[in-house]
Amino acid sequence: KNQEYYSEDKMEIKWSTINVRGKRVNIYYSADKGKQWDVIRRGAENNGVFNWDIPAFETTSNLSMVKIELANNTKINDIINGQFTLYGKPFISMKSPQQNLTVEDKSNYKINWQSKNIRENRINLFYSINSGLNWNLIASDISNKGYYNWFIPNLGTAKVIFKVESTVQPEIYSISNYEL
Repeated sequence: KNQEYYSEDKMEIKWSTINVRGKRVNIYYSADKGKQWDVIRRGAENNGVFNWDIPAFETTSNLSMVKIELANNTKINDIINGQFTLYGKPFISMKSPQQNLTVEDKSNYKINWQSKNIRENRINLFYSINSGLNWNLIASDISNKGYYNWFIPNLGTAKVIFKVESTVQPEIYSISNYEL
């Protein structure tokens, strides 16, 4: 089972010790299957549990691991079994249009955006003809390819802005800066 954890969430790290002296432990994580270890906490209380406030990582790692060692004898350590996924902080930015444009109804327009670390890589896409007061669905729960070819419906002379959002985390979204 591949456990998943997200930037800026909490992870409960548990361990047990038998017949060891040491009131403190050092806790580390690795994003590269144990090649490099980074400190989570040095000198944490050796009580078998630590709640880690996961920082905002830039990238996602499917090869993450946790290691615990006694602070007073680092030769006594254990790597928690299995790897887990540690998702980077999600980001999304609408790129279309790059400037105010005029296009015709019933034509095609390529909507572009940039993103990274979007959970399940699924997005929703909307347009608004009243500066974002109301949003109309263009596409729901589609694969996040960074673009969408939109067939413009009969909108009349309306000015249009776009919004792209994560399907899983709708609070992660971006709205276009210019009108179409």
